[in-house]
Amino acid sequence: MKSFYQAGSIPDDEVLFGDGILWIVCKDGVAKMAIDPKYDDSISLEDIALRYPRVEIVIHEEALSGEVYRYDNYCDKEWWEIGKTRGFA
Repeated sequence: MKSFYQAGSIPDDEVLFGDGILWIVCKDGVAKMAIDPKYDDSISLEDIALRYPRVEIVIHEEALSGEVYRYDNYCDKEWWEIGKTRGFA
């Protein structure tokens, strides 16, 4: 039997992205951000919420894995990890 991913609330300053690709889905569009640790500083979910006030979903992908986060799903201004991906490779 296939198991499903259990979503859970996470602290927004705990998740830092230092490598990979971020897809930032907002109520009014989509932004793509490639993060290279050689040239870019890491960015947190808190930073994304401040930079994109209408953010709904963030998809973080690396070569072999990734995560999907949802913001303010229950009108609580919290981030929830709602899924995993297999990456872009």
